Amino acid sequence: VPLAEMALNIGHVFILVAFGGMLLLINHTNSEIAKVRREMRQPKQPDHHEHQTADALVPCMCTFSKTDPLKPCECLPHSSAPVTPVAAVQPVTIANTTTEKPTEAPKQPETTEQTKNTENTKKDTDNKKGNDAGKGKGKGKGQGKKNKWPPPTAGKRPGPPFDPPPLWPFLNLTREKIHADPRFQTGCHNLPKPFLDKNITAKALDKVTQAEKAWPDEKWNWGCHKLLDDPVVYYITNFTTEAECQFIIKSATPLLHRQWPSKGATKDFRTSWGCFLSRREHREHPIMKTLVQKIAAFTKIPPKQMEAMQVVKYVDGEVYKRHHDGHFRQATILMWLSTPEGGGETIWPWRNISVAPRKYDAVMWYSLTHDKKVNFGAEHQGLPPWGKQPKWIGNVFLRPYF
Repeated sequence: VPLAEMALNIGHVFILVAFGGMLLLINHTNSEIAKVRREMRQPKQPDHHEHQTADALVPCMCTFSKTDPLKPCECLPHSSAPVTPVAAVQPVTIANTTTEKPTEAPKQPETTEQTKNTENTKKDTDNKKGNDAGKGKGKGKGQGKKNKWPPPTAGKRPGPPFDPPPLWPFLNLTREKIHADPRFQTGCHNLPKPFLDKNITAKALDKVTQAEKAWPDEKWNWGCHKLLDDPVVYYITNFTTEAECQFIIKSATPLLHRQWPSKGATKDFRTSWGCFLSRREHREHPIMKTLVQKIAAFTKIPPKQMEAMQVVKYVDGEVYKRHHDGHFRQATILMWLSTPEGGGETIWPWRNISVAPRKYDAVMWYSLTHDKKVNFGAEHQGLPPWGKQPKWIGNVFLRPYF
């Protein structure tokens, strides 16, 4: 009997130890899961600018791969020293070198058979070169021909050896420079004709008419400048108000999540935070209704063809590399909800232009051509901001159908 009681007590001890170990393991697992969730929800502040001076914190230039046109561009910091514009660059002349050539033996006269053989070999080598040139990536039609700048805009992605020119002289284009430059047309009265859905109803068109009546030209406190013709890009000042900016930021803050890159892209392709304000409480809010009505009055596109607003937050060093908004979106309106301390430009590398962010202003561009083909000239990139103040933007994508 004592031995049986001793064995029973030992068994109880083993059971208690196993149960305690299981509880410790469960507690440790829960703490690790909570830690990972906190890291995913809170933006991680990068430390790559901590030991740099203020002069080094400048926007970066975008370099592309000549061998692979589909590879996202890499944003590399350039020096703050002034760069010579492209037009002022002088051609480089190479000095003649005086190197003695070995003396060649006098050539013997060739016979008629030898000349025929040499001509045939030359033709074969020329044909091989032509075939090899036609096998290059991104050539498409016109194989073996030399590509020219600018690249084709409709229905065909630019391929090698296309290489965008340096980002001069339009790097970091600000509102003041746009106002002062006479090359940029003032006014946005002749916008491209929008694509409307085939089954559009009179009720949807009536929404546009109501928006135009609610926002006549006399009520607008904004200025508009046309920056580009291909793709069509407009810069709009005072497009949003302080109440609209605060409402959008406040509504999106609890919904932010890490925006992972698309399939096939690297992890550093897109490092920002974002969400869509697609809830009913957001769509039916009076402030959001007013903003949508304002967009409809400006673009002449019914609200039914607008996606829910996408809110994106960029903290220090975060970037969205070169991309296109897609063939299913005819235009994009990007509204700046805050002004960062520096950086954060939106750049169109194929068109040699970039625009600095400024609160209350907006920029609009068309991603499709007049015949509904993809305009690869509309590929753009979000450069990283720097400083404690993050960059907040609100995107509204306009579709060519419901």
